Amino acid sequence: MKKYVPFYLLCACLIGMPLQSLAQATSPPDQTGKGYEFEGNGKRKFECLKSLYTPVQLPDLELDLAEQAQALQLSLQRQRSVLPGRPFWRSEQLQLSASDLIKIAETIAQLPAKPHISQISQNFTAYLIQGEDGCGNTQFTAYFAPLIRVKAKPDAQFKYPLYRKPSAWPGGHIPSRAEIDQAGALKGLGLEIAYAENLLDIFFLQVQGSGLASFVDTGENFTFQYGGQNGLPYSSVGRLLVEKGHVPAQQISLNAIREFFELHPELLPEYLAHNQSYTFFDKVKTGPKGSLSTEVVPEISIAVDPKMIPLGSVLLAEIPLLNPQGEWIGHSYRLLVAQDTGGAIKGPGHVDLYMGAGPEAQAKAGHMHHYGRLWLLMPRK
Repeated sequence: MKKYVPFYLLCACLIGMPLQSLAQATSPPDQTGKGYEFEGNGKRKFECLKSLYTPVQLPDLELDLAEQAQALQLSLQRQRSVLPGRPFWRSEQLQLSASDLIKIAETIAQLPAKPHISQISQNFTAYLIQGEDGCGNTQFTAYFAPLIRVKAKPDAQFKYPLYRKPSAWPGGHIPSRAEIDQAGALKGLGLEIAYAENLLDIFFLQVQGSGLASFVDTGENFTFQYGGQNGLPYSSVGRLLVEKGHVPAQQISLNAIREFFELHPELLPEYLAHNQSYTFFDKVKTGPKGSLSTEVVPEISIAVDPKMIPLGSVLLAEIPLLNPQGEWIGHSYRLLVAQDTGGAIKGPGHVDLYMGAGPEAQAKAGHMHHYGRLWLLMPRK
């Protein structure tokens, strides 16, 4: 059974929340994909912060790493070979070099199974991230590696192409989702890597960024790895359903979106076209990799905005804890590693937690659109 500290048993002072004047606080940068407002979304009222990163004193709480120890070690081990080549990172008053990232990973790897958070404070300075609202509330969503059925050649059932990114845009024009899906802007250019049964399966794969592909005609299995985007604006289809009153905000999930379009297939092309952004894929044999070029690890790897959180860094997270019905029941403390990015992950107020592959991971990911907090761990100088 997962152990956690329900937030209603904690007060703001216990979690090292600095008390800043609301009048002096600054607003966070513009962000894509702001969270939903509904009762029970995990958001709480805190005094707001003067800057993106505020050093705080962490509480003397026990952090149970036993459950995540193996996955955490695997995550840190996988990124060890790529950290030496990481570029120098700087944001506001903070900066991190490749050697700093290596030092952080090595120190975290040596922690006992049940350290007190104060033990982390001995080696790191914890910077509370300003969050979506400027007061520390960070939106947590989750993603997974979906399984998509495809064929190598199109037929009457498998007729919707998945594309790799072209080396140059046809005619110098960047096509939108509608132009690609409905007008065939990339058709006949030899960019097709497979054909799916419907546009919604492709869209969900694009939202997740990568997934597992089962070729039903050849019997082969591949990973469809993120291969770039068209660079046009991202708009949330889930938010569109909420705004139009089709699905209540507290009930929005991948399953809710799928169920809606199964009942209203005539609306699918129009609503998908609302999101102009389009994701391309590469067909590979390895498991799903993040932007750090390492395989992502379930419930450890997160997608971040690398301008705000450096890839390869380790963060202490107060993660929203949900019951099987997707209702917020508290928060749990974990260590997470920034190893991926995403088109919808912009600004300091949104991170995306990788849940793994398959139906169980999908069920966990589908409900997560709640709030918690993040502390960036920096080496003490």
